[in-house]
Amino acid sequence: MAKSLMKSIKKHYDKRCRDPDYGPEFIEHNKCFGDLAIFEQFHQCADKWYYHMQNLNSLRLDVEKGIQTTCCLHYEFSNCIRERNRELCHDKNMRFWDEALDDVADETIEMFCANLKSSEECSKNYPADLWSKITDPVSKMDANALRARTGKFKSMVISILDMISQYQLNG
Repeated sequence: MAKSLMKSIKKHYDKRCRDPDYGPEFIEHNKCFGDLAIFEQFHQCADKWYYHMQNLNSLRLDVEKGIQTTCCLHYEFSNCIRERNRELCHDKNMRFWDEALDDVADETIEMFCANLKSSEECSKNYPADLWSKITDPVSKMDANALRARTGKFKSMVISILDMISQYQLNG
């Protein structure tokens, strides 16, 4: 899983960094984030994801359930970013960032999330009692508590690496 994710990230950055038209487009789609109040709304999507990953890692699930949960958390994060773009920026911005998220995670998601391909499938097929153990504590947190980000997860990369290590997916 780790190799697949890193390959997808490298492919995304190679594509973006070698495309001379990408720089101006990237800058254009970041203008919406210049307003700190708007940017904070996007940041809360990541904050929720950090706490969800912390809750997942504390449950010590078997490998298959851990991967399924990670897939569902990816969809939740993507949906959060998409909704914030739609509400606070514009559809063109939403499409740009959807494509960027898909570029980064697409191959890994296809490989590991074949049984759960969307938030809707997670809602239908993922055990509700287990999902609530992961998401309920976070849903009760206000913006200030989310922003505090206590614990070891300060970035998405660190929490993904922790999950990979826990489930020994680096081979």
